[in-house]
Amino acid sequence: MDSAIIKTKLMSLIKQGLKISVSSDKLVLEGKLDVLDAQTKIFLTENKIQIINYIRERESGANQIIAKRNSIAKKNNLDEKLALSFSQQRLWFLDQLEGTSGQYNMAEAFHLTGELNHSALQQTLNEIVSRHEILRTTYHSTADGDGYQQVNPAQPINIITHSLLDLTEKEQIKAVKQRAEKEASQPFDLSQDLMIRVNLIELKTNEYVLLFTMHHIASDGWSMGVLVDEFSQLYMAYCQGDESSLEPLSIQYADFALWQRAWLKGDALAKQIDYWQQQLSGAPPIHSLPLDKPRPQKQSFSGAVYQQTLSSELSANLNQLSQAKEVTLFMTLQAAFAVLMSRYSGENDIVMGTPIANRPQAELAPLIGFFLNNLVLRSDLSAKLSFVDFLQQTKQTILEAFEHQHIPFEMLVDKLQPERTLNHSPLFQILFTLENNNAAELSLPDLELKYYPQAHQISKYDLTLCVEETASGLQTTWEYCTDLFNHNTIESMANHFAILLQSIVAAPNEKVSR
Repeated sequence: MDSAIIKTKLMSLIKQGLKISVSSDKLVLEGKLDVLDAQTKIFLTENKIQIINYIRERESGANQIIAKRNSIAKKNNLDEKLALSFSQQRLWFLDQLEGTSGQYNMAEAFHLTGELNHSALQQTLNEIVSRHEILRTTYHSTADGDGYQQVNPAQPINIITHSLLDLTEKEQIKAVKQRAEKEASQPFDLSQDLMIRVNLIELKTNEYVLLFTMHHIASDGWSMGVLVDEFSQLYMAYCQGDESSLEPLSIQYADFALWQRAWLKGDALAKQIDYWQQQLSGAPPIHSLPLDKPRPQKQSFSGAVYQQTLSSELSANLNQLSQAKEVTLFMTLQAAFAVLMSRYSGENDIVMGTPIANRPQAELAPLIGFFLNNLVLRSDLSAKLSFVDFLQQTKQTILEAFEHQHIPFEMLVDKLQPERTLNHSPLFQILFTLENNNAAELSLPDLELKYYPQAHQISKYDLTLCVEETASGLQTTWEYCTDLFNHNTIESMANHFAILLQSIVAAPNEKVSR
């Protein structure tokens, strides 16, 4: 198979959270193993030698700064003032500058049905906090005003309980919503709090809602998956009277922060910065989408969502088109979204961000922590290209961005020095992401656990489009800033996106301008 195709397919799998490495002439697969469908397994098997060679070339290349496996050293002294990662540093600085807020809270809720073992629940949560130092890490300032992190001893976590047994079902739904909203917006004190809060709401003697709230400085989307996986394994073990079966963590988040500071410098860093300086030279500092309301002087991050499900037939057609053109579904959808943004704004230079897991080494996969990085994708629609040709241009842009993904977004902003203002985020204000649907129901001893839907009240960007692949089709979630857009505008935008995608699969060789 052509090396470019292998590269594209591997990038797609990495984007979906699969970790692929080489050990003793064998492919090692870790992370999100649920992306390994039959077609992917065939691809990995039939192209094993080429994939191994490709990975080794990347690891040994002079211009690469992907460190090899097991290269992150374990720190020895927990009492020292440990350096912050670049991502942590930005959130700590914002907390110092703007004061505490719930802006960077990450909330998740679960519906529990069955006989809850309270002792096993407490034991499970205590073990998670004990395993992951980042959850019991606090943040402080040196005499010079620099931030550092301090790992604190493990202590039992306080599970905050609420009984709604005396309320009607309608009253319970309202009360759970209010409690969830309050928890999601309640600030963390970074200097003294645990970076996780747990609330247990009792609805009936065998029915509960479990609320998790974590600060982004200690967590990201991948981390939420780690939390759920460990919760299910530990709870099952403790219910049966067993010890934890989880493998001890070889490193902690603070080790990653120290390692990141050590290797992100020199010629390798210079090459990364040079690429982004060229790629983003002359880029518009802010999008030109028409707004329903005047942009406020300071972001409030007030948000809402609109959801729409695209048919399974359209999803299948988009996947078929992507395979025929040797691109990923992410590339096709991102190109289409760029076309939509161009049409709405009347501009040909479209800039948006996309999040990546940023866990290049296998030992980072089982950690809770803030690893997430943002890539900036810039689309040029000035040429009168067909959609197929624009898709190939998009493919090249995305592959190059992944090749230069190792510089933290916070450092990129610092190096590029865009005009800073409190009324919009730097470099991009529109975000696009494609995710797999991981909202699976978990069967635990005498207990069923499933995700509990929550209302979104925060929008970190002006507009975010999240697409999820589900059995019923593509689920699109449009998260938008309510200070800027009305609901009807976003609903129309979502409908136009669906029409655009239908037009693309019907006539992919048509000019984008048509």
